[in-house]
Amino acid sequence: MAKQPGEIQVQRVTPGVVLTRMRGHATLEHFAPIKSAVDAELEGGGRPAVFHDWEAMTGYDSAVRVAMADWYRGVEDRVAEVHVLASNRMVAMGVAVVALAVGARIQSHASRASFERALGEAKRRA
Repeated sequence: MAKQPGEIQVQRVTPGVVLTRMRGHATLEHFAPIKSAVDAELEGGGRPAVFHDWEAMTGYDSAVRVAMADWYRGVEDRVAEVHVLASNRMVAMGVAVVALAVGARIQSHASRASFERALGEAKRRA
């Protein structure tokens, strides 16, 4: 089965809130914009809330999981919260592996309603 090429969108929803949307298969090239957006919030002195809408992500290269874990290990104490919406089982498992590897609390959401509710709360707090 061919991998569906990935597409990433990253936006600063409001100061202190970063939202990523990934569809298709994630490769290392998709990690750089995520890292850049969160690093920019950190450099501004904030503790960003990070939301990953990965409901349409179909999979990822293992190098992405390793890069995310290595980077997040260095910034997790400066990030207020991380939320992930993932419907693909392998993607959800990868999120759990990163959380365990880093020792971080990452809130996984099984439903869009739960994810959107948390995003709305973060925007109100920002």
